[in-house]
Amino acid sequence: EKNEANLNRAQTVAHVGSWELALSDQGLHWSEETYRIFGLPQEQAVTLDMFMARVHPEDRQRVNEAWQAALDGAGYDVEHRILLDDGSVKWVRERAEFERSPDGAPLVVIGTVQDITETRQVEARRRDSQALIEAVLSQAADAIDVVDAQTLRYVEVNQAACDLLGYSREEYLALALPDIQAEV
Repeated sequence: EKNEANLNRAQTVAHVGSWELALSDQGLHWSEETYRIFGLPQEQAVTLDMFMARVHPEDRQRVNEAWQAALDGAGYDVEHRILLDDGSVKWVRERAEFERSPDGAPLVVIGTVQDITETRQVEARRRDSQALIEAVLSQAADAIDVVDAQTLRYVEVNQAACDLLGYSREEYLALALPDIQAEV
């Protein structure tokens, strides 16, 4: 009891649920955290079809292809979106291993599902910020370079700065800060 409670608590902390699927009868069992991630009450019985209905329509084919490949012996490691009852979308990463019979037939699948929504949102904000920085740098008439304060290396430079000092972008970024200061 205590071990199971600790496991459930650890899964909640990590936002990682677990699941098991017996292929013989399609019996699917989810941990408490998996139910939470999918936004379903724990008393609801789950099936593979019900799971697939939760997968975002644009991701279903890719998830199904990954599943079919895993049944044939490939690893199962896929990121996809799920739809919740309130209309919101979450990103999850699923990984699984198959227990197989001596002749290689899949018997049981043990898997995990991790809520990676926050990570995906941070990545999207970072991409948006990077695109904005690139747009500002490319449109600026003034010479602009960006230095990493710890390494004193250039990490970004615009064309105006390259033109001013006569370096290609790659050459400029390869310079150490003291090298370029001596030339200015």
